[in-house]
Amino acid sequence: MRFAARRRRPLTALLKDEASEAAVVIGDDPQIALFDGRSSHGFFYHPGISLPRVKAMEKGVRDRFVDICGIQEGDHVLDGTAGLCAEATLLAAAVGESGAVTATEAHYLTYLVVREGLASYQTSFLPFARALRRIDLQYGTWQEQVRMKKVRRPDVFYLDPMFEQTITKSSGMQALKPYTLSETFSSADLELARAFSRRRLIVKTRRHSAWLETVQPDELHASARFSYAVFYANGARGGGAI
Repeated sequence: MRFAARRRRPLTALLKDEASEAAVVIGDDPQIALFDGRSSHGFFYHPGISLPRVKAMEKGVRDRFVDICGIQEGDHVLDGTAGLCAEATLLAAAVGESGAVTATEAHYLTYLVVREGLASYQTSFLPFARALRRIDLQYGTWQEQVRMKKVRRPDVFYLDPMFEQTITKSSGMQALKPYTLSETFSSADLELARAFSRRRLIVKTRRHSAWLETVQPDELHASARFSYAVFYANGARGGGAI
């Protein structure tokens, strides 16, 4: 990555002049956006549905995703598929001030934009602001982070290999699609994740995924479009088959 002054050039001209496919643009906000010429708006961090859901949680409304994850105040949670950190934000709100959330992102440009977004996003709703700052976003694959022991063992481990398909369905997230890595997890990967977690591993998948026919989760929670397969950590209440 190299620095280039914009000098009032349109972003399309900047990309052409610098012979670059993409540019990370630092604004005065200070908002950081990723621009590749495919969209006039580029890609920048936004909280999405996590903001209204955290507001609901603060009013005492139970969040189904948080309940499925079995979050307790003070937990440490690892989100291995960060993306825009929407789920990580919900988890960070749920664990409270005594808890922690680590999230990993394997695509460097996405990591850079989201990391700065989490640090600089402005909101008057303090519980949400605190949740954002509570997320420790790390660059790299979760497999690498776990094997090299760059992250501490979490109470709860969350994986969303569905993220690539989720953004395909969401027009508001199309700008992110070129900057995600398609995730497919082997049985060995999932066993690694379960063994690393202290209490449970949660994997998001399509509701009628063929993968669900090959595993025996300890809990299975289905919605209209998705399912969440819950596997207890090795030694915790037996643990279903992956």
